[in-house]
Amino acid sequence: MAFQKQICQTFLLSFCLFFCTQAKAITQKTSEEKLQKNIAAQPNHAPHYILLGQYYLHHQRINEAIKAFQTASKLSPFDDTVYLALGQCYQEQKNWEKAAHVLERALEVNPRNAAIYFDLGIAYQGGRKFNAAKKIFEEALKIEPKFLAAQYNLALVHENLKEHDKAEEIYRNLLKAQSEFTPAHLNLGKLLAQKDLAQEAQVHFEKSLSNTETKADAYYNLALLMQDQQQNTKAIAYYQKVIALEPEHAQSHNNLGVLLSKAQRQEESLEAFINATTYKPDFAEAFYNLALVYIYKNQLPEASKALYAL
Repeated sequence: MAFQKQICQTFLLSFCLFFCTQAKAITQKTSEEKLQKNIAAQPNHAPHYILLGQYYLHHQRINEAIKAFQTASKLSPFDDTVYLALGQCYQEQKNWEKAAHVLERALEVNPRNAAIYFDLGIAYQGGRKFNAAKKIFEEALKIEPKFLAAQYNLALVHENLKEHDKAEEIYRNLLKAQSEFTPAHLNLGKLLAQKDLAQEAQVHFEKSLSNTETKADAYYNLALLMQDQQQNTKAIAYYQKVIALEPEHAQSHNNLGVLLSKAQRQEESLEAFINATTYKPDFAEAFYNLALVYIYKNQLPEASKALYAL
């Protein structure tokens, strides 16, 4: 059966700003009512609006947080932390253009703050302005050379620009300093797999299994490696592990169905393809594979339905 492999989406690393950590402590000790009373008593005092914005941001009330931080920025236009907070709000909304705009303003206020460069790089990255993001992450690293998140995201940008050798170099250097940093192991493994360095790629995928955030992706890529090497029993086991962690992972259901069909386990294969098309209703390849199984089982009306869906 024909099938197409799909590499899982690259694991992204975000950076939690210091003032947001402060906000968690603040919100445990105060209330919105008290914050509003402080503002009523001192309506032109920017810190009150900053605290209120942090409160709203902590409670995912993003639009209200934006209004509070915008007021604070008018009252205190040279406070770079306000622009950082606004940038994070817009990033939460995936409004990359507005995030970039306020973070560019923050750099005008404080051009020596690596966190501003980093967040601006994330905004450019989100807006797919990869060349601009690369320059900004490099600026962050000039200020803080050991800024792990900036190193990692710079490697991601190099990947998006198809500069794979440079990305690989950054991942390797990063892992020398942080050997347990699983996202770097995962992404380095993917690059090595693309270069057919399967044995080394497998080592890195296995090292990324220790983190719950990268585990499913690591199992998926291990399954792809085993499938390439015709170690189908191992590949089946890995796909099953992915599905146990992410039951709606349609590509794993499809790939699992392909291998089960090869093993003459047609009923299980049928179930896998049905799951793939259920979780991804526009999955043309899975509908084709589903139709082939129905034809094999001489269930022609069901095969016709699958082909019609295709």
